[in-house]
Amino acid sequence: MMTKILKILTNHVWLCAGLAIVLIAAAATGWRWSLIAAQKSLAEDSIKALYQAGNQNTEASDQAGTTSRNNTYSDMTVKICSNQAYLCNQSGEAVFGPCKFIYDDLEYFSSSHVFRYVDQNGLIGFGKVEETGTVTVLYEGTFTEASRMAEGGSCVKEKDEYYYIDDEGKRFAGIYSQACPFAEGQGRYARIRKQDGSWAVINRKGEEILTGFDEIHELSYLTPMGVGVKGGKAVIFTLENDEDIQPGIICEFDGCTEISRPYSDADYVILKSKEGKQGAACVWNGEMVVPVVYEDMQWGYYDENLDDMEQQVWFQCRKEDGTYDIYYWSN
Repeated sequence: MMTKILKILTNHVWLCAGLAIVLIAAAATGWRWSLIAAQKSLAEDSIKALYQAGNQNTEASDQAGTTSRNNTYSDMTVKICSNQAYLCNQSGEAVFGPCKFIYDDLEYFSSSHVFRYVDQNGLIGFGKVEETGTVTVLYEGTFTEASRMAEGGSCVKEKDEYYYIDDEGKRFAGIYSQACPFAEGQGRYARIRKQDGSWAVINRKGEEILTGFDEIHELSYLTPMGVGVKGGKAVIFTLENDEDIQPGIICEFDGCTEISRPYSDADYVILKSKEGKQGAACVWNGEMVVPVVYEDMQWGYYDENLDDMEQQVWFQCRKEDGTYDIYYWSN
């Protein structure tokens, strides 16, 4: 019998090839169908569990207390289900949500364990992950703008007013037409715009440390030095406060109406005169590095063959006739 079958197949090679193709296609289809079915089943189970966990949390807040104490803020992840965001613990249980969006604030180092979210009305609120793994809502969706909770405070906007809240959800400082986070100034200082349009630097009590500025650039987290424009003049100021030094302006640049924020790679600022000429100065003492007489400037730095992590900055300065002057400066 087998001999006859082999003889038939030998004499009909194309028939043999066709049968092989049919068998392979059937096997591949069956494998793909089983894989899709398995994936669909797993996805449905996962979504169902997520919905159940989310619904349990929204029905009664006291049910959130059943979350394991081993699920702390460091274990939390954001999961998206049907265009809704949930905050889930290590076990995959939703401890907060649903809402439109959850910021990744918990990915940043913060002892407050506070995160922002966007509620169903499109407004920003704040939640806090407790040590038990449960979530306390500090603020329901209230704000149209809100900075990340850092250095114990956040700058928020409600309607047309800016103010500050701390990591316990309490308001502090005043109400302003514009404001920036305290995290800029090491948690101690912030820059604000008053109702009259002028800028000032305040402390956490809302007291004005420096005031009357036309403009103040972003404060430095690493140093007490700051820059801005006051009375139409570019200025450098310090926020250092000890027995020998008090906050105040340390240098004014006559004829200069613009100043850049200090560059992180080198301790200098770029100045611009009212005629559009450019130059550079040391941010620590206002010493001129490049006179303010050039049409354009390019800069960079070398850090080779220098001790004590010094950086040698170069400035390529274009003159009116198209030629260049080169300056070197070590900070």
